[in-house]
This record gives sequence, structure tokens and C-alpha cells, in this order.
Amino acid sequence: MYYLLEKKIENVLSFESLYGNFIQNNKLNNLYDSEISLNNFHYINLYNFNRYIIATDDLNKGVIIEGKNIIFDFNEKFRLSSFNYPYLNYYKKTNPRVYGIFDFEKSKQLIEIEQFLGRDIFNKFIISNSTVNNMIFQNREITNKKILWNLDSSILGNYFKLGDGEVPVEIFKFLGILENHLIAVCTDSSLLKIDIETGKIIKRFHIELFKNSSNEHVAQYNYIKLINNKLIYFKNGCFVEYDLIEEKIIIEFDISENLKNENLIDNAPDFVLENNLLYYFISGFGSFSRPSLVILDINLQKITWSFIYENDNVTFREFKKNDRNLFALDSENVLHIFEKTSEEST
Repeated sequence: MYYLLEKKIENVLSFESLYGNFIQNNKLNNLYDSEISLNNFHYINLYNFNRYIIATDDLNKGVIIEGKNIIFDFNEKFRLSSFNYPYLNYYKKTNPRVYGIFDFEKSKQLIEIEQFLGRDIFNKFIISNSTVNNMIFQNREITNKKILWNLDSSILGNYFKLGDGEVPVEIFKFLGILENHLIAVCTDSSLLKIDIETGKIIKRFHIELFKNSSNEHVAQYNYIKLINNKLIYFKNGCFVEYDLIEEKIIIEFDISENLKNENLIDNAPDFVLENNLLYYFISGFGSFSRPSLVILDINLQKITWSFIYENDNVTFREFKKNDRNLFALDSENVLHIFEKTSEEST
């Protein structure tokens, strides 16, 4: 799999890869269809929302778009906090502040209360942490407003943090739901399986890498993703696939030395895994490498394609892909578009 730099587009504020829409000079444009455009488009963010596009401004007001048509305008209704189709999680800047859930499919408000609801939506659940005490987490069922459980994460104890000493373990992120278990990763790099209905912690574990070797270590919490029922870890050339069903590591390898030789050794702010290919980018910000796009073949355990942007004054800040193109938006709002080709670029 190879890619060639097809074009660059300047003055891009935001883009989405599913349909190829981008915002440029107060206009919504489309890479693949010139008929799709909206003028006087005063929004700065684009997000995919099932088959629709959400566009928001710097106040979290916005619209939902299908094709070139605005089909839902929530500018005067509420401000968007988070979303997971079909749910829009919103707030209103009233006094006191109001929080709610809107079902876009049914065009129906499901919840509206004066209590923070959280931002993490999984299936029919929304998870919140207390605005007063970040250690208390609450799970609410969206469809009937019922609070299912509260979880006090102080039960997770303390850990040693370099520079700070003993500090409380916190839940860093909820990764998703698998077989009625809410999967969470903590700041001590432990992972939790939580019963989504009861809040009971079913299991707490670490992903221990390269056991009984000089490279033995634990997968670091902020580089772990849940993809297709597996935990995927990628950091500095170390790749691990952990099967949550079988509760064991399926794949692990480290190609950090090879990446050093190719000047591609650095942390990946984000990555996309499709079949046996891992697509990732290097920002180039305060790093050992320049801004780069890289494809790692998991089966071959080697880099099969890379692009290094030879510009010390620019960083890549966002990366996305679709079936046709790779996209990288840089720190000067230039969108770099790469087209798939069967031939290796030189």
C-alpha cells in the first residue's frame, strides 16, 4: 500500500475524512463533489455523526448537515458537549446551567436536568464524574434517566508518580463496552472491567509486555485503544494486541531500533488500525522526528510506507484517512492530501 502527495489546500480550519468535507475561508467545500458547498459558513469544527456531519463554532453552537443541506440547526437550542449517534449531549448557559440528551433520530429530548451528565456515551449509557470530586463516577441509562450506579475510584488506591510521589490512582479514560463490561484505563496503567449494569469492578489488570526479557515493561495508559474487541497498544515502535475475551497477548513486537534508523522514532498522537495495517502520524512537535505519516504492516512487523515532511517550522496536528486518501492538517492550516497508488513512491 503506497500513497503519493496529491495536493495541498491552504487556510483549512477543519476537515472530515468520511465524505471529504473541509472548511476554508468561511465556506464548506468537498474534495470529491464540487456541487457540495455552503457559503457564509461561520463554523470551525467538523465531526462525523453516522451519515451526517456536525459543524460547530467556538461557542459549541452549530448545525447538522446531510450532503449540502443543513437539516438541523441547534444554534438557538443548546450547545454541544459530546455526541454518539443518535445522541447529542448538550448544555444550556442558563443560571443554573442545564444539561440534557437529545435523540436525533427521534427528534426528541430525553433528559434535561440541572446536574452534569458527563461526556462519555456508550450505547444507551452516559458516564459522568463529579464536578466537585473527580473520584466519583456515575452511570446513567439515557433512555429512562435512571442512575444505575456510582463508583468511588478512591478504592483504586495510590501509585508512585515520578516527580509527585504517592498520588491517588485516577480513571484516565473509558475506552468502550465489551460483553456488558465497561473498559477503563487508569493513570497507573491498570485496566478495569466494570459491570455496566452494577458498577462492580470485575477485574483489574496490567498489560505486561515482553515478560522475562530485558525489555519487560507495562503498557502505558495513554497509548491504549479498544479496537474490535481488542486492546491495541502502540508507542515508540512497540506494538501489542491484547485479546480481552481470551485475556492474553496475541501479538507483541518492538521495531524501535528500525524506526531510529529511519528517523521515525517518536510517539504517535493517534493511529488507525485496519486489518493488518497500522496508520499513524508523528507531529514533529518537540520530537526526535519531523512531521511524518507512516504505515506499519503488523504481519510483516515492518514499515511499508512513510512520508517525512522536510519542514522544521511546521507540525502535523491532525491525521485521518478514508478508502481513497490520507489527510494531514498542519500547524499552518495546510491540508496535505495523499492519494492511494499501487506503485511505491520515490
